[in-house]
Amino acid sequence: MRRSTLFPLLKRSMRAVFLMLCIGFTLMESGCMSARMTTDLKPEKDPVLKASAGTFYVAELTFSADNLSQQTAETYKKYQRELLPLLRKECLERYPALFTDDSSGAIPLKIDVGSTTAMHTLKTIGWLYGTLLISGVILPCPGDSDEDIDMRVGVWTGRENLRSATLQKSFRREIHTWVSLLTPAALITIPGESDFPKVSGSLFNMQGMEKVYLQQLASQIATALAKTVVTKDAAYWTAQPRWTAPASGSPGLNPSPVSAPLTLPTQTVAPF
Repeated sequence: MRRSTLFPLLKRSMRAVFLMLCIGFTLMESGCMSARMTTDLKPEKDPVLKASAGTFYVAELTFSADNLSQQTAETYKKYQRELLPLLRKECLERYPALFTDDSSGAIPLKIDVGSTTAMHTLKTIGWLYGTLLISGVILPCPGDSDEDIDMRVGVWTGRENLRSATLQKSFRREIHTWVSLLTPAALITIPGESDFPKVSGSLFNMQGMEKVYLQQLASQIATALAKTVVTKDAAYWTAQPRWTAPASGSPGLNPSPVSAPLTLPTQTVAPF
């Protein structure tokens, strides 16, 4: 093939690739969403709430979900790192007499949070095909999901093979959204009841919407945590095992029911 023939073909191919990139960019830029949420556990504040056991310190937090792909698992690890300082802050602001940011003298807590999400896809599919894809592409298309949060809390022992008894509390979050792909129509605030301020954004603002999600979740976990730890008296917390460093020449490590000073992590002890 001569050069005079090859050049127009290459030029035409480059134009086609450029056009596809522009279309893809437009779709991503135009994709918009608005969301609201209802829940059976609304965040509360009680500045005078106390426990007979004393004050508590959030030493460690894990956050996970069922049936995660490798990519989603990495996202939850990032959420876990960001959620711990948010939870500590919410605990101090909402329950200053119950929680402290000083680990010395406080009861160290380990919190495990699990998330299970159920998507209600039939409603979304019905809107998509019932409107010949007008809803979802041009007009907003609604979607619903339920997120069940299970929280388990116990004394942070400093060792994975030394576990204390755990207390549990669960709550549900019902998330309602609508989405539009080619137009910004879904930026219109979604109608309906919401227990948190409604949020709207584009696919390029997902990071901001993730921060809202984690902030709201941290406020709920703080309330769930406060309501849980005050149900037990000082004797319960004193009886939980703690790990103490062995004396010089000691043959081994022993769990002790007596509170002992630990070097607590300033961040989660889970490696990333």
